[in-house]
Amino acid sequence: MERITSRKNPLLEHMRRLDSAAFRRQQGEFLCDSPKLVEEALRHGARVLAVAVSDGVEPPEGLDASVRCAAVPPDVMASISPMRTPQGMLAVCRLPDTALPEMLPGSRYVVLDGVQDPGNVGTVLRTADAFGCDGVLLLVDAFEGTMPQTRFVLQKALSLGKKPIVVINKVDKPNCRPEVVNEQVFDLMFSLNATEEQLDYKTIYGSAKQGWMSHKWNEPTNSIVPLLDAIIDEIPEPVVAEGTPQLLITSLEYSPYTGRIAVGKLTRGTLRAGQNVTLAKRDGVTMQKTKIRELMVFEGLGKKKVDEVPCGEICAVTGIDGFEIGDTICDFENPEPLPPIAIDEPTMSMLFTINNSPFFGKDGKFVTSRHIKERLDRELEKNLALRVTPGPSADSFNVFGRGVLHLSVLIETMRREGYELQVGQPRVIVKEIEKIVK
Repeated sequence: MERITSRKNPLLEHMRRLDSAAFRRQQGEFLCDSPKLVEEALRHGARVLAVAVSDGVEPPEGLDASVRCAAVPPDVMASISPMRTPQGMLAVCRLPDTALPEMLPGSRYVVLDGVQDPGNVGTVLRTADAFGCDGVLLLVDAFEGTMPQTRFVLQKALSLGKKPIVVINKVDKPNCRPEVVNEQVFDLMFSLNATEEQLDYKTIYGSAKQGWMSHKWNEPTNSIVPLLDAIIDEIPEPVVAEGTPQLLITSLEYSPYTGRIAVGKLTRGTLRAGQNVTLAKRDGVTMQKTKIRELMVFEGLGKKKVDEVPCGEICAVTGIDGFEIGDTICDFENPEPLPPIAIDEPTMSMLFTINNSPFFGKDGKFVTSRHIKERLDRELEKNLALRVTPGPSADSFNVFGRGVLHLSVLIETMRREGYELQVGQPRVIVKEIEKIVK
């Protein structure tokens, strides 16, 4: 067993990357942090690729001679995954696809395609109307209960007639109160004028950290099968419509290599890589002829390139230039655009400017107005609800967002990236609509 002291060792770097994603379905790789989990993985046909153990900890038994084992100092082990090394060991395992059904015995296996609300509800409306989702899951903390952002996203889902599946997480905490939280969710839905059908929702309890879900919070299971079964039972299958393709662009991503990436749900027809299509702008008049370069579908925590996307799939499209949220990718010869969606307008503004205090340059490495402007321009590529206008001086900018939480997340992200700036007090944006001030 070799000894590793460098933090730049490829084995440790690979473990760090894996731990950030916990389980990579596209590679079939995952992490085990105890000998018991390694034995369970081997029982299901997994192959152990590498093992790192703290000094004084013996590697698990039954490993092949070709498996790379490394002894790691405790501080290096803690830097890999502080929350997942209680027994001073991490093993990279690869599970064959044929063994996946055995890991969750008795469950029904289908491809579940979904999107995640980013938590910061002010960034962009990414709820049921954005992707044309067939159903929603409302995730609530078993201790904290319903939060202000819970009300926002739940109101959007209920207004679209979606019946949520309530998932109360972290019931493993000693001070949790899942039954009280479930009553809070019911009261919140009632105050939002939910229908009787919506109020008759299904509740799933569980602990994502421990990897189990159950219909009763005090009866733990050994898998998340109850949640998967609830999704299959409660949420209808996507409607498959034949005809020319129609994809409403409802979100975007940005890559420094491929540029802007259009994301949306294909509601009709099929799309193929290299296909000529029409980009119908949201004004309903402008039609732009273009070509799809690549198609990707969401798999696990990443994306996978495909040659063809069927109807009902959420996909990402590259090669489309000049698109905006609400545009439609449709047939090349007979374009039929879909009704555009509306993005909530900003509600607050803050002044961003350079740090001209006596402590200038002590915290960050990007301190000039050029650095701040370039960073804000990059944020505009992916942050749909953000607006930026020139400020009262050449080194200041007015930044508009969907509330204080939206702007504070941006400020903290920039601070962590090494940007140094000053911000002004938040200001509420006042609009007069039909002589009514809002």
